[in-house]
Amino acid sequence: MVCESNLVNSGGLCFSSSILAKCSRFVSGRAPCRPLACVTSRDEGKKVKVVPTRLIEQQLLQNGYRRICGVDEVGRGPLAGPVVATAVILPDQFHIELKGDSKKYTEKQRLRVYEEIMAFPGVEHASCTVTARDIDRLNIGGATMYALAEAARLVGADYALIDGNRVPGTMNIPCHTIVKGDTSESCISVASIIAKVQRDRFMVELDKKYPGYGFKSNKGYGSLEHRNVIMDMGPTPEHRRSFAPLSRMNLSDDDKTP
Repeated sequence: MVCESNLVNSGGLCFSSSILAKCSRFVSGRAPCRPLACVTSRDEGKKVKVVPTRLIEQQLLQNGYRRICGVDEVGRGPLAGPVVATAVILPDQFHIELKGDSKKYTEKQRLRVYEEIMAFPGVEHASCTVTARDIDRLNIGGATMYALAEAARLVGADYALIDGNRVPGTMNIPCHTIVKGDTSESCISVASIIAKVQRDRFMVELDKKYPGYGFKSNKGYGSLEHRNVIMDMGPTPEHRRSFAPLSRMNLSDDDKTP
């Protein structure tokens, strides 16, 4: 597990330590959280395009919160690679046009917006990456919840807006969960883009380390070609052995590892 923080005027932070120890530390300090629904506007029965805004964030600012982050994750479903969660705090003057969910962009569009975000003054972000081995140990739900809470902690937020409908048990600040929050809230949308680009780049590097598995193109997801390669060559250390079809292969830690 690796967590990184890129904070304005902080010089950055990077560390790696025990997930379970950190989880136990935050359970007792959990703050009350509640869900929000994402409402889609309609006009004569037709859906109206939803553009990310900062409305909820502005309401929270009026209530006295000052460091409100959006948190999102990517990589729950793949057979290989990590799950990555990113938390983002946007400056008041942030004005980059966003589509919402990072999957709505082509790869070229997403990279362009990512570079704009990285170059925009005052954007603060922190990411937590949980490896395949730790996913197998904690299960994907536990690993994802840990990553979301840890990213929010690292960015130094006092309130978190979380994409989805589950509250991490280790979240120790007030928060809202927002269904489809990456399409409605700008800070969550930006977090989605950063997490997606970071994970994609990691998978491209894995493709160089483990050629033949197609990580550069499939990003670890279970395409038919990827599944066939696993059956022929066996899994890499970056494959999640708790996920089918690997979970049905009765592999030891050292079996069939390139």
